[in-house]
Amino acid sequence: MTKKTVQGNDKVGSPAIYISYFDLQDEDIQLIIETIGLEETLYNLGFDKSCYYSSTGTFYEVMECKHRSLSGKIVEGKRYSSSERMDIQWLESGLASEDAKMLSRCDRSYLNEIRTLSQRSR
Repeated sequence: MTKKTVQGNDKVGSPAIYISYFDLQDEDIQLIIETIGLEETLYNLGFDKSCYYSSTGTFYEVMECKHRSLSGKIVEGKRYSSSERMDIQWLESGLASEDAKMLSRCDRSYLNEIRTLSQRSR
């Protein structure tokens, strides 16, 4: 699968993706983790396996911090983070973030327009 990123002067990496340890404790997610393992579960949740963190020796980082869970609850504990997948399968899954969809367009004029609109809203 081809990883698409914006080229030229606008080259940017994939957007960041996070999930709380609190969210991973969900019964359904725990069944998936038991079946296919944590790393494959994170990949299926959008974590990019081509990313590498020397601190963990894998494609994700684990931080102890105060953060917001997927349900919006503020929790303190482990947060898993990585870069979001940018492959076609993920982008067409319906689960990709708006940032990932925007960056996958590889359209410099579109990105410039978004930046301009973003600066106006400040």
